[in-house]
Amino acid sequence: MKTMKLLRNLACVLSLVLGSGNVHGNQYISNLGNLWTNGGIGDIHDLGLNSGAQFIARFSTGAGSYQLSAVTLEFLTLSAPSWPTQSWNNISLRLYQQPGDFLGQLWNPVVSPTPTQWPQSVNPNAYTSYIDFRTIEPISLKPFTEYLVVANASSQPGVWASLLFTQSDNSTTPTDWQMGPTSTVPENPYAAGEFLKFAVDATLVPEPYPSSMAVLACAAFALRTLSKWRCGRANHHTAG
Repeated sequence: MKTMKLLRNLACVLSLVLGSGNVHGNQYISNLGNLWTNGGIGDIHDLGLNSGAQFIARFSTGAGSYQLSAVTLEFLTLSAPSWPTQSWNNISLRLYQQPGDFLGQLWNPVVSPTPTQWPQSVNPNAYTSYIDFRTIEPISLKPFTEYLVVANASSQPGVWASLLFTQSDNSTTPTDWQMGPTSTVPENPYAAGEFLKFAVDATLVPEPYPSSMAVLACAAFALRTLSKWRCGRANHHTAG
C-alpha cells in the first residue's frame, strides 16, 4: 500500500512539473486602435486596381517562440452596385521571414465581432470591418525576428479591396514586439509614410520548464526514497 501511495505521489509531482508551462493565445501587436479624426471614413487605399500591386506590412517579435494564429486587417464596404461584396475574399495574405523566406499563407477570412470606428450598425451603407485571416498550416515565429505580411489582390480585372491605413506609428503590444513601416508596390505616393492597419495574434510556445534534468532528478529522488523504504522494511523483517 505504501509503495502504491509513493508511486501516486511521484506521478502527481511529475504531472505538475511537466504541466507548469501554460500555453496561451494573445494579440501581440496591433495598431487597429489608432482613431481617424479628419472626418469621413479613415485613410483608405485600394489594392487590386493595378496588376501585381502589394501592401507589405512589417512586424518584429521579441523574446520567446510563438505559433502564428491570425492576422487581422480592416476593410471598407460601401453599398454601391459597383463595389465588390466581401472584398476581403479578393486578396491573398502571405507571411515571409526577412530576408524573404516564404513561411505560409493565411486564408479562411472571417468577420471579427470586434466593432471598428465605423461599424455597420451605425451606417449600413458605408462601414468598415475587421477581418481575421487564419493560418492554413502551422507557422512558427522565432524570437527577435522581422516578418513581412504581404497582401496581394486577385489578378482578375475589376476586382479589388479597400484597406484602412493609419498615419500614426503608434502600436500596442503586451510584450516587446515592434511594428515596422508599410511599403506599397508599385509605390503609392498617397500612402507614403503610412501604416497598414493590422494586428497579429499568436500562441506562446512555452520553454521547457523545468528542464529535463530537473525532471529526472525529481524522479531519481523518488526512486531513492522508495529504495530506502524497501531496504528499511527488509532489515526490519530480518531483525524480527
